[in-house]
Amino acid sequence: MIMRRSIKQDKNMTNATLINYTTMKFISKPELDLYIQMQEQLLTPDLISKLTTAGMLRRTTTKVWNKDGAHIAAVLYEYKDPESYKACQPILEDELLSKLTQFNRTFSSTRGVVTHEIISEEYVL
Repeated sequence: MIMRRSIKQDKNMTNATLINYTTMKFISKPELDLYIQMQEQLLTPDLISKLTTAGMLRRTTTKVWNKDGAHIAAVLYEYKDPESYKACQPILEDELLSKLTQFNRTFSSTRGVVTHEIISEEYVL
């Protein structure tokens, strides 16, 4: 059984059960910045609609700031369930990832099942 709690027990919990976290290390800051710019252009309302219809609940891109001299982006995907993750993979490959192959970067991906969650009352959706 998966236990999910928030700080305030009566607060609604998110329904994300599967998370994918990918870090990408780039050779330079301009490469990282261009990658972020291109993905923003590719993430059209149509693509976002396809992904959310397939079960993606949230996608967040961040620039890693605590690694001096490194140029790292991280992408967090949250899905309703394993089936949603599987349904989104061909969409991501065809409409996003295949269009970002020109960047010289290394990847590290981790997937996990949500087992615990804390949500502050100040968190705004």
